[in-house]
Amino acid sequence: MLQEALKRLQVGEVQSCANLSVVPLLTDETAEPRYLLMQDAMAQGLLVIEEVSEAGSVNTVKATNKSTMPVLLPDSEELVGAKQNRVLNVSILLAPMTTTLIPVTCVEEGRWSTRERARQRALAFEASAYMLHAEVRAAKSEQVYRARRKHGEALADQAAIWTEVRRKQREFAYYSPTSALHDVYEHRRHDIESYLSAFSPLPRQVGAVFAVNGEIIGIEVFDSPATFHKMFPKLLRSYALTAMSSARQKARAVRTDEVQEFLNTVANAPTEPFQPVGLGREVHLNDARVSGCALLYEEQLVHLYAFRRPAREPEMTEIF
Repeated sequence: MLQEALKRLQVGEVQSCANLSVVPLLTDETAEPRYLLMQDAMAQGLLVIEEVSEAGSVNTVKATNKSTMPVLLPDSEELVGAKQNRVLNVSILLAPMTTTLIPVTCVEEGRWSTRERARQRALAFEASAYMLHAEVRAAKSEQVYRARRKHGEALADQAAIWTEVRRKQREFAYYSPTSALHDVYEHRRHDIESYLSAFSPLPRQVGAVFAVNGEIIGIEVFDSPATFHKMFPKLLRSYALTAMSSARQKARAVRTDEVQEFLNTVANAPTEPFQPVGLGREVHLNDARVSGCALLYEEQLVHLYAFRRPAREPEMTEIF
């Protein structure tokens, strides 16, 4: 199914700004999504994501879907507020009218307290304009796969993620009072937004391949142009943060033949299915060249994210 979905995609013309390249992936199938996107559902009051209790749990939060439609929670979206900011460990399709415990990872090490006096509001999250930056998403994807195989749960390496957030602060010489990744994004917001002004998604675009300094980092594909267009600013910010911390004076744009080769690698990567947190099937990709995950529902690809594995893996602590 994954191979078929990727083969149907058409590779668009390479777009570049400074050392970041974005290669559009286009489709002729432009059906509307059969779900609500997390940010829309939260804005409409149809989705509430909150701490599991007043005491809270660092790596688990509670999502209540009040809609009669499924709700898509894309991997690595940031949730801000409550006791500390978190990111989603995997993509999840919540069933209608359900409450689900979802796996998350903290990206704000120095806070474990609420900021609002009203208890119910204090324990709830808001959708963020940001998501986990690209190179750490790649590491988290591998961590979650290992945890799935070992424990069956979609856990990430919390200590490693905190280390990466601290590293990003050092790279930008900015130290958040609570060691929050969100604050790093905000600190460099002007520079990041300059990347957004340089790229625009195309009408039939459902995905993109992203490259920094001419080297492919990852791929993102959704089932609908409507979904991709809404997610594109967050995705672009995540890759822009990576690009800004690894800029080269003479960066080249990625070539189309390299993109096609990467697409073939992703399409042919070994896959392993796991029981998802919500609806559908969670299929992980893992070989020597790529890691990633695909969320499938009713025999259709809903969301795919995959990353080129570095030549040398960073050291990680053991997951639980």
